[in-house]
Amino acid sequence: MKKITIFALLLITAIACFGQQIKPSPALNKAGYLRKSKNQKIAAFATLGTGVVLLASGFIAIGHTSSKGEQEARVIISGLVVSAVSIPFFISSHINKKKGMAVSIKSKALPQVNNGSFVYKQIPSINFKINL
Repeated sequence: MKKITIFALLLITAIACFGQQIKPSPALNKAGYLRKSKNQKIAAFATLGTGVVLLASGFIAIGHTSSKGEQEARVIISGLVVSAVSIPFFISSHINKKKGMAVSIKSKALPQVNNGSFVYKQIPSINFKINL
């Protein structure tokens, strides 16, 4: 039995060593982070809304039925759990949004008057982009 267990562990280890990604996923750019943040925020609001609906239906069912309330308690607890699941989605959405917001320093050519004529001079500027 020990030999079979050791052999199985070695086999699983060997399979895991060769089961790595050949092409790792590329790093996200700014637009990718903002898209990911938007999708996570949608998922967060969907799970929060579902949890609130379950909580409300559980409390409404308690007021309208004369049973012991075991099913209503299960609905309320599941509503709390589903609402709590939305918290990590909100946190990760906020983190990805911060990664996606852009602050950059660029030089822009702006017209200026020099000796009675317009001359384009390079002026450094700070760009701050927030996609709402």
